[in-house]
Amino acid sequence: MSNTRFTNWARNQTCTPAAKHLPRSEDELATIVAEAHHERRTVRCVGSGHSFSAAVLTDDVLISLDNMSRILEIDRAERVVRVEAGISLAELVKTLDRFDLALPNLGDIAYQTVAGAISTSTHGTGLHLGGLATQVIAMRLVLATGDIVDIAADDDPALLQSAAVSLGALGVISSVTIQCVDSFNLRAVETPEPLADVLATWTERCESNDHFEFLWIPGTDQALTKSNNRTAGAIEPIGRFAYARDKIGVENVLFGGLSRFSRRFPASIPTLASTITRVAQPNDYSDASWKIFASARWVRFVEMEYAIAFDVLPDVVREIDMMTRRNGHQVLFPVEARAAAADDLALSTAHGRTSAYVAVHMSAGRDYRSYFKDVEAIASTVGGRPHWGKLHFKNADDLAALYPSWSDFAATRDRLDPTRTMSNAYVTRVLGP
Repeated sequence: MSNTRFTNWARNQTCTPAAKHLPRSEDELATIVAEAHHERRTVRCVGSGHSFSAAVLTDDVLISLDNMSRILEIDRAERVVRVEAGISLAELVKTLDRFDLALPNLGDIAYQTVAGAISTSTHGTGLHLGGLATQVIAMRLVLATGDIVDIAADDDPALLQSAAVSLGALGVISSVTIQCVDSFNLRAVETPEPLADVLATWTERCESNDHFEFLWIPGTDQALTKSNNRTAGAIEPIGRFAYARDKIGVENVLFGGLSRFSRRFPASIPTLASTITRVAQPNDYSDASWKIFASARWVRFVEMEYAIAFDVLPDVVREIDMMTRRNGHQVLFPVEARAAAADDLALSTAHGRTSAYVAVHMSAGRDYRSYFKDVEAIASTVGGRPHWGKLHFKNADDLAALYPSWSDFAATRDRLDPTRTMSNAYVTRVLGP
């Protein structure tokens, strides 16, 4: 048992559980969970704390998987890796690279644990690539009773479809088996462009690039596009000067300073936003995929993200632009737009439809509620589904209608955790009592 105070990365969520445990093995984990269940206590499991929502908050038993972060097995021939659930994505991809393996896709940060990322439907971008949970082919789940269940796509695909994205509501994931691919390199092209041009060619860009996304600050008319494509040529990593200037200087140091300044002087935000769009520079470089996908993020923020049908993304972004100007929201952090393939996971935000993702951010410490609610209202008109690990204002009644396999997941939850040991206020709010 350790110091029980918990605060997430963004520092917008905190709790003081009655007990916090850091098990070092699956057996120890199972014992802790079983004892909590026997004492009629509730259990939540935390990874890296990179969720912005209250998904892991509890005043009862909190389990951290920091000490369960080993690579358990790598099958190079089958391109499969089995890992303990607490390993970070950053550590996983570095290890895979040494075996000439890679994840087929990755988000723009890699601080999250494997279990935390898949359980919240975390994803990267790529019109023909699913979220991280679609790469899972098996897992071991510690149920509230302490019993351990092996779940595999080959043996029980329906159960895996519920367990892969579960918000920790079915049990505690102890290990995960992931289908990898051979390592590959990406060429990254980053270009500032007029927002209108980007929106007009959204479909074509996503179809013609392996990975495409753009960033845009509301109230401005410029976007920064990012196109990543596989390359067989020799890598040409970003130069030291360009890396220091753009990745560290602009994206972290300068942006962090402007963000702090804007909290004190909100009226300066339109001028600061224009400044940021003007200093963005084009880049063209290539490197190992995992080095291209993920970036350093020093500036703390809070985030809300909605999954919407792929083809309505341009209209939604235009609505956000008009709403932001109309309602006078002062926003310095960019909106991020990405895409992902449809999948069949019960609570995946891309379930049953090719999806676009629109994410909005606000500097940590600033009031985000009005802006986020206005964006949520726009996303809701097109059947938007909120990211489970990010901020939103929906409840179970709202969400049930958005997921065709909602009842399948609910039935699995009733079977695996009928006593609701694996619950908290957030889980109850979004999945029901």
